[in-house]
Amino acid sequence: MPRLPRSVIFALSVSAVLASTAVAQKKLATLSPPSPSSTSFGFALDRAGDVNHDGIQDLVVGAPMLISGGSSGIAYVFSGVTGNLLWTINKPATAGDFGCSVSGLGDVDADGYDDVIVGARRGASSNGAYYVFSGQTHAILYSGVGVNGEQLGFSVDGLGDVDLDGRADWIVGAPLALGSFLGSARVYSGATGTLLFQIDGTMAGDSLGRCVARTGDVDLDGHADFAVGSVWGQYARIFSGSSGQLIREIHNPQPFNMLFGAFLAGGADVDGDGVPDLAVGDPNSFPDGRALLYSGATGAKLLEYHSVSLLGPVVSGVGYLGSALALGGDANGDGRPDLAIGRSQEVIGLFSPADRSRIHVLADPPIAGYDSAVALFDFDGDGLDDLVSGAPSVSAGVSVVTIYAGGAGQPEPYFCPVKPAATYCFPFLQYTGIASVSGATPFVLTATQVPATVNGLFFYGTNQKWTPFGSYNLCVAPPIIRLAVQDSGGSAICDGTLTFDLGAYLQSGVNPNLVVGSDVHVQAWLRQSTGGSGVAATTNALRITLRP
Repeated sequence: MPRLPRSVIFALSVSAVLASTAVAQKKLATLSPPSPSSTSFGFALDRAGDVNHDGIQDLVVGAPMLISGGSSGIAYVFSGVTGNLLWTINKPATAGDFGCSVSGLGDVDADGYDDVIVGARRGASSNGAYYVFSGQTHAILYSGVGVNGEQLGFSVDGLGDVDLDGRADWIVGAPLALGSFLGSARVYSGATGTLLFQIDGTMAGDSLGRCVARTGDVDLDGHADFAVGSVWGQYARIFSGSSGQLIREIHNPQPFNMLFGAFLAGGADVDGDGVPDLAVGDPNSFPDGRALLYSGATGAKLLEYHSVSLLGPVVSGVGYLGSALALGGDANGDGRPDLAIGRSQEVIGLFSPADRSRIHVLADPPIAGYDSAVALFDFDGDGLDDLVSGAPSVSAGVSVVTIYAGGAGQPEPYFCPVKPAATYCFPFLQYTGIASVSGATPFVLTATQVPATVNGLFFYGTNQKWTPFGSYNLCVAPPIIRLAVQDSGGSAICDGTLTFDLGAYLQSGVNPNLVVGSDVHVQAWLRQSTGGSGVAATTNALRITLRP
């Protein structure tokens, strides 16, 4: 994954808002598109490689639904040194949904600058296309156009050197190719742009090529291999980079759930056996999605992450854990690769497969967009990978890419999803500061999007337990300690706020059981209307580990 060291404030045509590094939340930056009319900035994102030859990895972001001059799609490349916008990649004349897929390729043309590929799945008759751009000159080095509505360019990825000719190669998916939606994935030479391999679906409706992914060298023959996913065929296949032959096929363990294999991430050795492994998303799995890790050496299932167990109870109509994946990079400093899993419209989790622990879960409304993309980068140069999230449709006309720090100061994990109040407010619990038992530092809990002028309070316990609470969720296990009742204030429907300085409460010593290293689980309760008898609602919840 890309490495984007930086510790200075962005001077961007893209806006960047930095959070203080003293804040435990560790939101490093929120990027907005140079064009405010984009509603899909962050739909796709990936490492760009070093496109400006400064020795630092850069970032490429796609915005396929940006309407510009009567055409759709654009992509951007940002510097990993300064965060400046390096390059706006405007779409060729006939491309449609340009930027629906993006990837860094490495140095295709051997000029010392890394190059990028951008997919455009629409265009004339939805034939689709892909374009390989020079990082140095920004010229198109290679391109390909689909036929018969096959949506070539729906997915792209840089593979490394497949044919061992010293040039970086790439793969492109065309999920509607070959009639009856068999689908196809095609591997191209970086030296000549010619087709090396074509992998086709085997049954009608497979839609092979909905997702393609680099895997690293799975069969240990020195060639980079690759994975291809099927939407309706419900499988993921790993192929040899030396021969194009099938190495391994992974089938959906719940065959009645579609979309298994529609999201893939590979190239990292999770189980330490020397062979890179593969993550597979299954966002349509009952009840609310999952992500699975498979051994590259044997195809055996290593781990399975379920939405309910990791991120809280199901919220009807949203969720879909596994709809975005990033594998590789070390976010928690244990020297092993970690896994980022997206849950569309709601939250994103970062997990350590090495010890099966949850590093953190983010449920911040600014990242709660549809079809979120994720990546892992060392953004702040501390040697630990950070979490990059694209939210292409946070709200009407708003798209962002948000970057959160990895490491010991990572965000405290949110859990228990937000559910709308009867007034259509989305009461959300967040915080600023460090939860210190002895230091005179604030740790302020804030519940926003609360109905105006209603009573509410915060409460906490030492354990979490998801229990139905009317139409909401009680996410703190008894015994529960209630804090002071307060009025939310405000005047409009959803502009009420509840606040409480938990830091001052901790430092007062009022509860001697709250000691360094212990976990506290916090949630807010509130009325939905004024008066003492209004129907109650709850926010999401927060797990806090107390610090010295």
